[in-house]
Amino acid sequence: MKVIERVKELSRFGELVTGDKKERKIVDLIKKFFEERKDISEIKIHPQEVINWDERVSFIECGNRIEAIALPYSPRTDLETKNFKIIETDNLLKIPVYYARYHSYDTLIFTIDDKMRKIVVKERPLLSNKPQYPPTVPAFFVRKRDINKIRGLTCRFYNDSTLKISTGYSIEIIKPGKTERESVYITTHHDHWFNGEHDNLLSVSILPEINSEFETHMISFTAEESGCFFSSFSWACGSKEFVKNLRIGEIKLTISLDNISPANGVQAFVTPGYKTKLEGLFNDIISSPSIYTDSYRFLKKGIPTVTFSSIHYNNYHSEDDIIQQSEEIFIEDFIKKVNILLANTNLLNPNLTEFTESLKSEMLELPLELKEKLSVVIDEPEKWYRKILTMMGGILYSNGEIKTVLFPSIVGIKEANYTDYLAIEDFREFESDMLNENSNLFLSRLMKEEISKILSELN
Repeated sequence: MKVIERVKELSRFGELVTGDKKERKIVDLIKKFFEERKDISEIKIHPQEVINWDERVSFIECGNRIEAIALPYSPRTDLETKNFKIIETDNLLKIPVYYARYHSYDTLIFTIDDKMRKIVVKERPLLSNKPQYPPTVPAFFVRKRDINKIRGLTCRFYNDSTLKISTGYSIEIIKPGKTERESVYITTHHDHWFNGEHDNLLSVSILPEINSEFETHMISFTAEESGCFFSSFSWACGSKEFVKNLRIGEIKLTISLDNISPANGVQAFVTPGYKTKLEGLFNDIISSPSIYTDSYRFLKKGIPTVTFSSIHYNNYHSEDDIIQQSEEIFIEDFIKKVNILLANTNLLNPNLTEFTESLKSEMLELPLELKEKLSVVIDEPEKWYRKILTMMGGILYSNGEIKTVLFPSIVGIKEANYTDYLAIEDFREFESDMLNENSNLFLSRLMKEEISKILSELN
């Protein structure tokens, strides 16, 4: 069976929200792709507790009924009001930031273009891994052409949806290695919005084409798009659960395939030490790990990662995410390049010179105490490499962009005075209207405390 045929087999189930009763059927179908292969030593199914979102009916009625979808995890609602806010944006990733800001309205309406799209809305604090309150204000998404049918009117907003605790399933396929004991992990996810053919059924369908001399773990995760227990870090909770019991030291590299499309090309997001390794194979290499995919959960355990993703794909999280037969040549070429990477032991090892040069660049902007400590790290890069990876983290900005940086609390505190909003992963949020002439004293104290914590970890 060809890759695109596998995609169509999987997408016939329609949208798959983690914890849905259809999920086990899709996982069993993925399992069938490998069951007759003699080179596969083991196939494991990993169940885990998740939150399942079930949207039964949603609409907006302003005289005439307007097609709308409720954004997960909006509360069930049936209300008539004029106190709503329409938010037109150019980026789906901005929606959670806008949602967290506007709580004085009865409901919020988002739009981007004439395609229906979905993304999880969440309460503050943003970029937090901790459980928090479920969303309190219902949020809807409509096509842009319908906005003027709503603007300035009193409308009825209806959303019949449910949230329940359910079970999601990840599947792990293990192919023994021919040479070393070390392993590589290739990760994808099968939960998806709408048809989800690029994000992410194509990646799942590529797994049977993967070849490596190392022991290879090919995984399709549950709960990548949703399923977390009201954490504002609402994605990749299937992989977060999976890495808890992983034997980290034996993993050489994790490669994540997520949202692969020929439209505007594929970007390779890499941890320090891998840009120069990939330059002969891939054109668009970004020297920063991706926070938006399952590979990030491996990074936080100190495992180097390479993430392939098409961040400029126009149909991201939309009803038009459908693969065309004309993409077959692109898919074959992409698989060929990934397999070249996996076949070359040298490519799979980090370039420690690149890593130390990256650290030297980072040091220029760091406080003196951290510079002194990092000079020791630079002298012994092999000893410190994986520890430094665990100290990378995310900073969320008001435009929806998240940067993955070393010592995110230090970087974020320094940037707090120069942006209208930012959230630092599992630390705190900063807004310009919260800062005043005395804020430097506050920020200086925070900086001192964070430096002390980091030095303690490095010691």
